[in-house]
Amino acid sequence: MRFKSSIVLFLALAGLSGCAEERAGVPIPLGGFQYPVGLAVHPAGFALVSCSNFDLAFAGGSLRVIDLLGLSQADLASPDPDDPYFTRFILDDQAVRLDNFAGSVVLSEDGSVAAVAVRESNQVVLLEVSVDPAGGGLVLNCWPDGRRPERDFPRCEGVRHLITLLEPDPFSLLLVEGEESRTLVVGALRGDNLLGYDLPKASNGLNQEAFSFETPETGYNDLAYSAASGLVYVTVRYPMTYSNPLLMLDPALGAAAGLARTDFFRQLLGNETRSLTFFQGGERAGLVMRNPDVLAILDTSLDEVGQPRNAYLDALVVGGNPSRVRAHGDLLLVTGSMDDAVYAIDGSSRRMLGFREGVCKGPFDIGFYDPPGGGAWALLTCFDDNQVIVLDADPASGGFMDVLARVGRPTEEQR
Repeated sequence: MRFKSSIVLFLALAGLSGCAEERAGVPIPLGGFQYPVGLAVHPAGFALVSCSNFDLAFAGGSLRVIDLLGLSQADLASPDPDDPYFTRFILDDQAVRLDNFAGSVVLSEDGSVAAVAVRESNQVVLLEVSVDPAGGGLVLNCWPDGRRPERDFPRCEGVRHLITLLEPDPFSLLLVEGEESRTLVVGALRGDNLLGYDLPKASNGLNQEAFSFETPETGYNDLAYSAASGLVYVTVRYPMTYSNPLLMLDPALGAAAGLARTDFFRQLLGNETRSLTFFQGGERAGLVMRNPDVLAILDTSLDEVGQPRNAYLDALVVGGNPSRVRAHGDLLLVTGSMDDAVYAIDGSSRRMLGFREGVCKGPFDIGFYDPPGGGAWALLTCFDDNQVIVLDADPASGGFMDVLARVGRPTEEQR
């Protein structure tokens, strides 16, 4: 119940104004995370982590970088006694300051653009991302002249790097690739408009609003793109009626797209959808719901007229208050906030492979990384532990679901 209570307070505090200045003189600690929420894995072997500064203990939130490639070459079984939490792999020289209550962080397919939702300032922060050819590290740029200010945790600046929204509490993000531009889809937790922005790939292009759809629901909690249908699916935390709705739109059509809606209330009752991920090329999906707390498997393949079937196939109970589901091949992982658990499901056979309770305090977002030596890692943001943990995510491994490393100094060491 602890993480559930924290999130309730997180939602309430996000609506306050001026909170960022309350303790502006307390520097953001290096070598750790401060209530991490979102996570995205870069194809060159790095992870981006958004830190919300939920308790307002420090000068602000932040975006942090973990060197996963370097971590994969370390002896995880015998950590350095002087660095038991592998803080040397947190690249603080690339950390960026955010306002408080950061949400999701996403990367473009090629890893050249990152976007972070920031709820206190109702903004989306856009960053250019590259790999340093000299040192091999990840470089984040969000300044008009391309020069990083010479201080810890500099803020992003300029119209190309900051999108200010009219909708309150932006939380969920998705980047969809196009030929000449990307579409940024934004879902807010308190607004009733689903927003889209056109982000030109040309260096002189201007970011422009592409669409805004008003719905009777609020709380767009997660977004996912189906390669099979080309549609963006939207989960809804606060539907207006008892229902398990999914919203759908075609980002390629822009303002002409309109919104479609499907509902799973007849199969599963309930009243909210929390998270969704696609696997098998977009022809199957895993959908996390609450009330009841289940993972539903959906057939999202196309029918005879080219429309997604969105047919309910099966459901598995996944503990109390499931929060996120993400896919790695046919492996689905689900985080659960009430029992601090992570669940592993084979999406093809639709059977539970295993679970771990007490994996960390407040597991939330999930990312995957395949280290060069083989196997698979799952990375989890641990909201109440102020850490990112690494799990063995290879079902063929004898250590499947074991915790391989805890990255970042724990809460008590940051004070």
